[in-house]
Amino acid sequence: MLPTSTSVWWSLAVLLSLVLLVYLPAALPAQFLGFDDNYYFGPDNPQFQAGLAALFDPHQTIANVWLPVSHLSLYFDYWWGGTFCPHLHSLLLHAVAATVLARLLLRLGAGTLSAHAVAALFAVHPALAESVAWVSGRKDILSGLFVFAALHGCIGYAERPRASRLALVALWSGLAMYSKATAVVLPLLAALVLWFVGGSRRRWWSLLVAACVVVPIAWHHQSIAAGEGTLAGGGLADRAWQVPGAFLHYVRTALWPLHLNVLYPEVDTLALWKTQWLPGAVAVAVAVLATVLAWQRPAYRLVGLGLATFVIALLPFNTAFPASSIAAADRYLYLAVPGAALALVPLLARLQGAALPGSAALILALAFVCGSRAQQFRDDATLWTASLAMEPANAVASSHELLRPAESWTVFCQV
Repeated sequence: MLPTSTSVWWSLAVLLSLVLLVYLPAALPAQFLGFDDNYYFGPDNPQFQAGLAALFDPHQTIANVWLPVSHLSLYFDYWWGGTFCPHLHSLLLHAVAATVLARLLLRLGAGTLSAHAVAALFAVHPALAESVAWVSGRKDILSGLFVFAALHGCIGYAERPRASRLALVALWSGLAMYSKATAVVLPLLAALVLWFVGGSRRRWWSLLVAACVVVPIAWHHQSIAAGEGTLAGGGLADRAWQVPGAFLHYVRTALWPLHLNVLYPEVDTLALWKTQWLPGAVAVAVAVLATVLAWQRPAYRLVGLGLATFVIALLPFNTAFPASSIAAADRYLYLAVPGAALALVPLLARLQGAALPGSAALILALAFVCGSRAQQFRDDATLWTASLAMEPANAVASSHELLRPAESWTVFCQV
C-alpha cells in the first residue's frame, strides 16, 4: 500500500528539519560569492535587468547556458532582493528533493526507515554542499528534484497507465532538462527503474515519452554549448584514458568526502586521472560485477539498483565525450549520491539486521562534516582560503582570494 498524504508531510518535516539544522547556521550570514553569483544577481546579468521575457529567449544565454527553469527560480530571488532569500530558497528546494527521493524509494519497495535513511544521507552529504550553499548551484537541486519526480511518474504510469501520467512524465522531464543538461541520464534511469518494478509491456511508454523530451533538449544544449565554445576539447582516444580515473575520483568523493574543493585544477586533475587508469578500471569492473551479482539476488536487488544508479548518474562526467570545460566538481554528484546511499543502506540492513544503527551513525557523521563544508561558502575569503588549503598551487583560488567579488568572474574567464 502506498504511503498516505499525511506521511508525505511527515517525510518533509523530518528532512526539512535535518537540512535546516545542517545548513541554516551557514545560510544566515552568507553572502553572494564572486565565483559567479554576481553574474546572476549583480550588474553582470543584463537578462535579469531586462525582465522575464529575456529569460525565455534561447539566444540570450546566462553563464554560457540557457536554463530558463533555473534562471526563473533565481530571478525570483533577484526580484525579492537580499542575500538570505536565495540561500533559504535553496535549502527548501533541497529538502523537497530529499522528500521526493524518499517517496520514490518507498514506491520501489524500500522500508520506511531505509527510504528515509537514504534520503537523509543525500540531504547531508558534504559533496552536495556546493549545490546547496552556493546559490548558483540551484540548477543541480532543481534538476535533481525534477528527475526524481519524473521517475515517480514512470512508476505511477507502470502501476496505473493513464495519459495524464504520461503528460506529467513529459513535464517533469522537460523541467529537469531545462534546469540542467546533466538530466540527460533520465531515460537511462527510467529504464532501470521500470526494469526493477516490472509489469506489463505498456509501462515502457513512459520511457519513450521521457526519451522523446530529453533527446531534443539535449541536442539543443549541445548546440548552444558549441556556439558558446564551452565544450571540452581533445580527441576521444586521449580523453578515454581519463575515464577510469574520473570514476575513481567520484567513488572516493562519495565514500570519503573530506578533501573537497570548489575548483579542482583542470590540467593537474586530468593528468592525475590518466595515471590512475588501472585502479580506476578495477573500480569500474568491481562496480559492474557487484551490480550484476546484487541484481540477481532478491534480497540485495535494491543494492544493485543503487550501484547501477550511481554509475549511470556519472556518465555525463566521465570526460570521454565533450560536455563541459570543468574537469571535476563536487556538484556533479547530486544525482549519483542517492545511488551510493541506496546501495549502502540496504547492505547495512542485511549485515546488521536493521538499517537504523549504522545509518544513524553515518548520518550524524556526514551532517557534522556537511555543516563545516557549508560554512566555507559564507563568503569569498572563507571559500578561497579553504580551496587553497586543499590545493596551495591553485592559481584560480589565489586570484579570487586577492580580488573583490565583482572582479572574480572576469579573472575566472581569463584563466
